[in-house]
Amino acid sequence: MAGVVGTCAGAANTPLTRILYVFVVDGTPTIRSTGWRIDVLCAAVVGLVYYAGAIGSLELSLGSNGIATMWPPAGILLAALVLAPRRRGVAIIACAMVAGLIANAQVSKSLPVAAGFTLANMLESIVALWMLRRRRFTRFTMFDAAALKTLIVSSGTAAAAGTALAVTVAALLFPAPFAPLDFAVSWFATEVLGVLVIAPVVLFAADHLVSGAWRRIDRQTLRDGVLALGGVVVVSLGTFLQSSFPLLFLPMFALNVAVFRLGMLGAAAGVTIIGTIGSVAIGFGLGPVSLVQHTTEIKVFFCQFYLLVLLASGLPVAALLARQKRVVGALGRRTALLERAEMAAHVGHWSYDVATDTGHWSAEMYRIYGLAPGTPITRATSVDLLHPDERARVAAIVEADMAAGASFEFTARRLRPDSQIRHVLSRGEAERAADGTIVTMFGMVQDVTAQVEAAALLTEAREAAERAARQATAMAETDQLTGIANRRKAVQVLDAAITAAHAEDKPLSVALFDVDHFKRVNDTLGHDAGDAVLAAVAARAEASLPAGTLIARYGGEEFLAILPALPDAAVMDVAERIRREVARATFVAGALRQVTVSIGVAALKRGQSLAALLADADRALYAAKAAGRNRLSRAA
Repeated sequence: MAGVVGTCAGAANTPLTRILYVFVVDGTPTIRSTGWRIDVLCAAVVGLVYYAGAIGSLELSLGSNGIATMWPPAGILLAALVLAPRRRGVAIIACAMVAGLIANAQVSKSLPVAAGFTLANMLESIVALWMLRRRRFTRFTMFDAAALKTLIVSSGTAAAAGTALAVTVAALLFPAPFAPLDFAVSWFATEVLGVLVIAPVVLFAADHLVSGAWRRIDRQTLRDGVLALGGVVVVSLGTFLQSSFPLLFLPMFALNVAVFRLGMLGAAAGVTIIGTIGSVAIGFGLGPVSLVQHTTEIKVFFCQFYLLVLLASGLPVAALLARQKRVVGALGRRTALLERAEMAAHVGHWSYDVATDTGHWSAEMYRIYGLAPGTPITRATSVDLLHPDERARVAAIVEADMAAGASFEFTARRLRPDSQIRHVLSRGEAERAADGTIVTMFGMVQDVTAQVEAAALLTEAREAAERAARQATAMAETDQLTGIANRRKAVQVLDAAITAAHAEDKPLSVALFDVDHFKRVNDTLGHDAGDAVLAAVAARAEASLPAGTLIARYGGEEFLAILPALPDAAVMDVAERIRREVARATFVAGALRQVTVSIGVAALKRGQSLAALLADADRALYAAKAAGRNRLSRAA
């Protein structure tokens, strides 16, 4: 960029080249020192355009005392003041004033008259700009009805202020037969038309140029615009180039087409085209307006009135179309946001018309159920998508809730066309007629497959953990050789039984026994045979116990039976049954065919501890062994 700037600066040898250079690079940081040149250039450009519009309007329209049919410079100047920075406002108004003075002087041939009219024009623009800035009017689009309303109010008020000044000037300078009221009405219409027709077009074009929106205009829109405005041109030429028939209604039809195609831009541009062609026709005495049998001034006023009617009929339609487009756009954006939200949450919404048996689904509904978007939905379709095993249950839930006048909710499996099974949470309710019959049903569906599968995995993991815990607990409390409780489990159970016996004042006894001459079994037959003997003794003893009792391997060849809530006689019977069952069986083939046990029985005494109770049982066991083994002994 620096190279380009340097080259241009080096080539700036003439005033014209310097002006073009400043104009092309306006706004770049490299030329801040030449800002005053930019201000002068912008003001000069506005002045030239203002002059061209003013002299063209005055020369072509031949209006009353130099008043044009439509005054485009008013719209041009107001648009320029809105678009330009505040620091350029004074220069722009000054250049526009000079241009207006020259144009008015050329037509009126009177410098005082030209000065009065020019002063009125400037006053209008200043008042309109002040009002727009009070309302924070910064940009204009053809789809903003509020901006158009602000522009109409401001321009109307400004035109009224300018009209008052112009009428005062005209009353002082024109001959006595001049009627200020006719002049005021004509002036007001001229200025309002100029602002409302030209300013929106200029502001709209500037907005598109600055924002780059013109690059996004598609071919279809451009073709529609060209055809619509071209139609206005053709119809206007056909209407105003003949004077035989009053065909003023035809341009209104063409204008309506342009409004429907282009909105407010069509209204403003269409009225501009009709006004321009109509003004030229009046100047040459052509068109339906020439059929008005009156003076040229009245014909001009009639044309102004016609253009105002066209504008007034087109703008409301354009405003409604703009509002509709804005609403449709907002609805489209909200729908898009809703669809994205539904997609993120896997939630879809639906409605069902009972009378027509037709359903409406959101896009996410089709994705959840695996159907192509737009697939016709009926009640049968919804039922078919349920898993066969779920249909009866779901039907019962919905019918019961609907009969009760409540909303329904259920989770069910859905069978997609690709055979996938999805779990969905459905909620719905009904809209009823006055007689209570259901007219419409609506609701939402959420795909909860991931949650259901996660819950299933969590349940499976929890059950596996519980099984593992039970296994670990069993392993920690079970003797691995015999399969009965181990010493740890026996101590826990006995401690709890002692606490309960003391609290409830119930009997509790224990039987402590071991295998007689067990060392001989290991020494003569080996440890495997010894293990088999211990397992067999445990099985025989466990089978001899009544319900509610426990037997445990207490250590080595020693076993402990816990016998709660049994009277003394029953305890001795159990102990004797254990001794007898063990002695009855032959455990090992060969030299050793019989195994016996010696048993010591002890009953819990009031306030006795676990250790004391086991000590009593141990003394009774040694007494049984001392008495010759294969017998039982009771602690004193």
